[in-house]
Amino acid sequence: SEETIYHAIRIGDGSVVRVSVVRKSMPALLIKVLLPVLLVLLLGVEFSAILAYRLSKQITTPLEAIDLEHPDESTVYDELSPFIRKIRLQNEEIKRAMNKLQAQRNEFAMITGNMQEGFLVVDKQAIVLSHNRSISKIFDVDLSVDGKHVLEINRSEEFTECIRKAIQGIHSEYICPVKGRYYNIYANPVFQNNEVAGAVVIITDVTEKEERENLRREF
Repeated sequence: SEETIYHAIRIGDGSVVRVSVVRKSMPALLIKVLLPVLLVLLLGVEFSAILAYRLSKQITTPLEAIDLEHPDESTVYDELSPFIRKIRLQNEEIKRAMNKLQAQRNEFAMITGNMQEGFLVVDKQAIVLSHNRSISKIFDVDLSVDGKHVLEINRSEEFTECIRKAIQGIHSEYICPVKGRYYNIYANPVFQNNEVAGAVVIITDVTEKEERENLRREF
């Protein structure tokens, strides 16, 4: 907005001379002065944002292009060489650990696979984590019971009670009749950080022993 300033002066002959000046009001002047400054600031912020985006893309693009499995084959800045070297060393360490774990698993599978006794591992929800071929033969179940509830193997009272106690942290042992034979079921809880994580179950054929005991009791 504008404002008008008047000034009057009496001269020697008695007449009055008036002068008026129209000028911008103070708020209008401030707006007129600050508007270009604000415009420059906004342009500066926008330019800075564009520049920062382009710089960040220049920095992150080489990082995104790094092949984490084959870091030495990636083309990167010299400054990233220590980072690439660290990735390579970590990959080598992980590979050694995986190879060691696989060797242990293979050894474990070979040992349990050749056992005459049934071998079974369950978690605390009684889900089958691992079992050997003898379990499949004893209970006549499919080899693919891993990941299923242990009751998929056998639903007898003795077997169920034995597993139930073990995952409650109590060692248990039962004689379980299966298809005309007798099996001794040993179930031991497995603890991790003082909490039950699951159970290991060993099943042995005690048919001859039970038959001798039955004969002895009859006589």
